[in-house]
Amino acid sequence: MRSLSLLALFLVACGRAAPSGGAEIAVEGAPPIQVETLRTRLVPVSVDDPYERRRVRFLTVPAVELLDERFGPGWREADEVVFGCADGYRAGVSVERLLRHRAHLALAREDADFSVEKRDGDEVERVPLAPAYLVWEPVEGGAEVGWEWPYQIVSIEIASEAERYARMRPPEPASPEVARGFATFRTECARCHSINGDGGRVGPELNFPASITEYMDEAWIERFILEPRSVRFRTAMPGLSKHVDDRETRARELVAYLRAMAGRKLPPGEE
Repeated sequence: MRSLSLLALFLVACGRAAPSGGAEIAVEGAPPIQVETLRTRLVPVSVDDPYERRRVRFLTVPAVELLDERFGPGWREADEVVFGCADGYRAGVSVERLLRHRAHLALAREDADFSVEKRDGDEVERVPLAPAYLVWEPVEGGAEVGWEWPYQIVSIEIASEAERYARMRPPEPASPEVARGFATFRTECARCHSINGDGGRVGPELNFPASITEYMDEAWIERFILEPRSVRFRTAMPGLSKHVDDRETRARELVAYLRAMAGRKLPPGEE
């Protein structure tokens, strides 16, 4: 998923983790969420945690309830809610998914530090989750394990697809292959990588000033997308999710999209 950030806020009190009094989450267009103020509202929820790969119990606030309070009902008409994380990871979660399924903002873990064990082959790292961690109640078939589970959430914003991905959109006319690659990039890659400066900041920018397709062989790019560690030892990149159908075809479409974007380079805006 993501490389381990240096942020380490462990929350412990009375035998169980409790939210840190100084922690806050920035909210676009509204006052920040003071984590301490949510302590009296926490309810326990059991989830099938994708990092520990087992059932884990967290103390949470329902995500939809919190979004209604902060943004009013208007957020329900948007395309996405973007959860920004301490390490630059940006998880765009569709409003439709948030309204259809039970998501929660976890602020503590029952009977344990507010952290999870992330497994990377034979290695295990204890990763802190504060200030907040987005979790999902189990759904039939376990599909939620392949959804967005951002942790160390430090900001929340509402976004429209047209605005958030405007600089990533391929030049017209785009072939069906390129259009499908763009769709996969939005859902699987933009959390960590940016195109023309827009997207996540965990991984490298892929288009400006030089497209990755201009300095790396496309066959190697495709292989790196599918099996990163077959190309680069100890890379933090996880590769295309195993939950994606027909991964080889999706990887080829991603490369086609990146190739097309080489013809649409836009200088990133000022940081």
